[in-house]
Amino acid sequence: MNNHDAYKHSKYSVVIHGDSWKNNIMINDQSTIRFIDFQQARIGSVVQDLSYFFYTCCEKDDYELVWYYLKLYHDYLLEEMNLLGADTEIFTFESLMCEWKKFACYGFGMSVVVLHGLCSLPEEFPSFAKVLDKGENIFRSLNFTSKLEDTYFEKLCALIHHFIELNLFPK
Repeated sequence: MNNHDAYKHSKYSVVIHGDSWKNNIMINDQSTIRFIDFQQARIGSVVQDLSYFFYTCCEKDDYELVWYYLKLYHDYLLEEMNLLGADTEIFTFESLMCEWKKFACYGFGMSVVVLHGLCSLPEEFPSFAKVLDKGENIFRSLNFTSKLEDTYFEKLCALIHHFIELNLFPK
């Protein structure tokens, strides 16, 4: 079973967005939230979406608050489940924490790529459309140096430290 299959076999698998970061979330003046860009939607662990969003959108100082934010998420989830008349015992906070420890590496991997783009100047980041039009490899196009490289490495080092501290890297 490869890593992608492992997400499908989580006891708590659901339909996930698959590309949940700030560029795929829209909020209007009335604070209505809309998700866009569903090409990566699939069956997986909710932690894939949560960790992707958390590690690409939060500042490094927020990493130490991960359990606090997950508790807020879980409390809200239980409220919504209650409104729907669902059994709230099927997904405890302890279950969420176990899922996080098992699947947060997905958010780590995605953030390594996304943070590189976020920590670069717009003119430095390659246009994927142009890369594809030329028949070039998208992943090779991400091998560029940015004037903001120090910011990227600082965030990446904080992320690695966080994963080591919480023992989140797979064995």
